[in-house]
Amino acid sequence: MNTLSKLAWFPLLVVFGLAGCDDSETKYIYIESEDDAGSGQASFDLDNLPGTWLYRQITGVYNVETDELLYTSYDERPNLFRVDDGHVFYSECLSYETGRPAIATDNFLYLNGGTMAFEPAGEGMFRTISSERWVESWNPDPSLYYLNRAELIKVSEEYILDAGLFTLGGGSVSITEYDHVCLSRGYNDLLPEQLWLSLEFLDQGERAGFDIAINERLVEGSYSFDENVSGPIEYISFKSNSAAFESAVGDFLIFPAQAEILITASDEESLMGAFSFEYNDVPYSGEFHFLFEY
Repeated sequence: MNTLSKLAWFPLLVVFGLAGCDDSETKYIYIESEDDAGSGQASFDLDNLPGTWLYRQITGVYNVETDELLYTSYDERPNLFRVDDGHVFYSECLSYETGRPAIATDNFLYLNGGTMAFEPAGEGMFRTISSERWVESWNPDPSLYYLNRAELIKVSEEYILDAGLFTLGGGSVSITEYDHVCLSRGYNDLLPEQLWLSLEFLDQGERAGFDIAINERLVEGSYSFDENVSGPIEYISFKSNSAAFESAVGDFLIFPAQAEILITASDEESLMGAFSFEYNDVPYSGEFHFLFEY
């Protein structure tokens, strides 16, 4: 499988995930309607917003000719909300100390600078009020179209800043992160066992990540991955924006062609294991632990 094919396997979150996870600090947050001016209250309680929320993007895949829904994919990652003096901020897990402003009116919560409108959908849940339709712009005669919508689901009153661990060593590369590892994942209802898992962390102050795509549930035991052989593991990859990482391995994104993977724990709450591989004739090894906290 070539690199483009591997990137195409990534869940749609990579392209159409929740935008606006930069470190903007615009301060204008809470908007009162004319009917509610001066009350400082919306139809949902701002005091319930602080904590960790699961942002879930739901993408329906439809046939162009029949308009029938073929399957649905789900992409999930945590978002952290805080309220400061009636001002709401949200951020992704890695940049929790900063954040972007949310806009709260009487009936809606707006993200992405007001471009995404969420309405309350029960206790601890919001959903977008409309769906975005799109097709593959590179395809002159697309046979599929997609409808995107999103949900926010509260998972904790606390900030969940750690959902695992990751280590990688080899050559001049040494990454060890136990305290601040963030988890994202993608799956679909066409092939329920197919799963994409991603750990994000900081490498010398820069963003880094480890991804694994699997075609079936992994159980405890050893797995030999080969990119030319179909098997339970579709690929593994490593990425870092660190200049030291790119200098050491020759790229900021690597896909090992072969790897040995040992799964030491696998259940509904976590997936743990170790790996080893060679890249540019340099041996590497490390460990990973996905904690399914959300």
